[in-house]
Amino acid sequence: MTKYDCASSPGELEPVFNAMLENATRICEARFGTLYLYGEDGLTLAATHNAPSAFAEARRRGPIRPAPDTALGQVMATKKMAQVADVAATRAYAEGNPVVADAVKLAGMRTVAAVPMLKDNRLIGIIASYRQEVRPFTEKQIALLQTTLRNLNGGDCGVLARGLHKKYVRTQSDFEMGARRC
Repeated sequence: MTKYDCASSPGELEPVFNAMLENATRICEARFGTLYLYGEDGLTLAATHNAPSAFAEARRRGPIRPAPDTALGQVMATKKMAQVADVAATRAYAEGNPVVADAVKLAGMRTVAAVPMLKDNRLIGIIASYRQEVRPFTEKQIALLQTTLRNLNGGDCGVLARGLHKKYVRTQSDFEMGARRC
C-alpha cells in the first residue's frame, strides 16, 4: 500500500490528496473519487480524482448536507464506513433531494463507498469512491480503501489534513464575522 509523503509539500496538499484519491480509485476499480472536509455547514469538497467536471464544479459551489440514507450521510451519522449499492434506489433520490439528484444526473453516480477521516474520534472529512454502474464494492476493495485512509491519517498527511481542516474552519469563521459586520 502506498504511503503518502506530505512532508515534501506541506503548503500544497491538493496534489497529495489527488494522488491518494487516484490510488483509492484504482484499487477499488471505481470511476472517480472525492475527498470532503467536514465543518459545521456540512461537507466541503477538498479534492477530486477523475470526477466529471460538471459534478466537481457543482460540489465546489459550497458545502453540501447529504441525506441520511446516502453513504456520505451515513458516515456523518456513524463515523463508520458506508456503502450504497444503488444511489438511484435511495429514498433521497426518489424524493428529489438536490444533492443526490445532481450526483446521479451530473456524474452518473450509482454505487458509492465512503470512509471517515477521524481525529480523536471526531469526523474531519470523508473519502468516497464512486461507480457509474450498480456494482457494490467487495469486502477486499473496502478493506483497501480503509487501509489507504489509515495511511493518510497515520502519517504526516493526517497532521496536514487536520491543519487544512483548521484553516477551513478559520476561513469560515472569518467569512461569518465579515458578513455580520455588513
